[in-house]
Amino acid sequence: MIEATMIDTTRQVLDWGETHVHLFQFFASLAGIGTFATGGFVTWLILLTRHRQALREYRSLENPGVVVVEAHVLKENEDNTISLDVVSWGGKHTFTGLLHDQVLEKKLGKVARLREGFIRLEQPGQLLFMDGLQTEVVGNDSSANLDALKGRPTNEDWAIMCPVTWPGLRAAHLIRIVIIDEDWMDRLCDPDVISRIKSLRPRYQHRSEWLYKIALAWREERYKSEEEASMRRVKFDSQRLK
Repeated sequence: MIEATMIDTTRQVLDWGETHVHLFQFFASLAGIGTFATGGFVTWLILLTRHRQALREYRSLENPGVVVVEAHVLKENEDNTISLDVVSWGGKHTFTGLLHDQVLEKKLGKVARLREGFIRLEQPGQLLFMDGLQTEVVGNDSSANLDALKGRPTNEDWAIMCPVTWPGLRAAHLIRIVIIDEDWMDRLCDPDVISRIKSLRPRYQHRSEWLYKIALAWREERYKSEEEASMRRVKFDSQRLK
């Protein structure tokens, strides 16, 4: 009797399974889709995490050397052309070496990556940034330091210091500190002077345009306070710009 009952029960279960086999297949498909979706999400999350980590590592490699100081030496020639030579002063510099302030470093990095031209920070950031630049640029005037050490006379030269981040600059040189002899500032406002520079140094076409923009901006910047100005007049005790 018991055996007959078990046989009947088993037969009913099998019959029910055959009748609802599509239901089992449906739930199995759902389970498979859920497993695939979960695995896909986890994979995407891992890839995103790795991408962000790689981006942070790239920026950490970029940030230690993002400032370069470049003197733009101009000279008028007998053939009516104007030569432009770009001289790098001191290699690359870091935000930390210039500012010694982590909060200000982050603000400067945010503004610099916009690549909008002149650097303008909220106060007191602008003053601290320009003070740090002036100390770094003038303090490393090695030729004047050597003359002073040897007891030789030095010559005072006034120059315009202007940090820029125009588009097209390589990421390795996120900020360029453009140094220009003050005697040239008024002349650089003349488009004819810029054309004469380009004719002799075609590879400096973009730089010539930078100098033109800086010279035009200097007409107003020169009357601003040090807390607001995006460029500054500084003194060098040598003849490095002649």
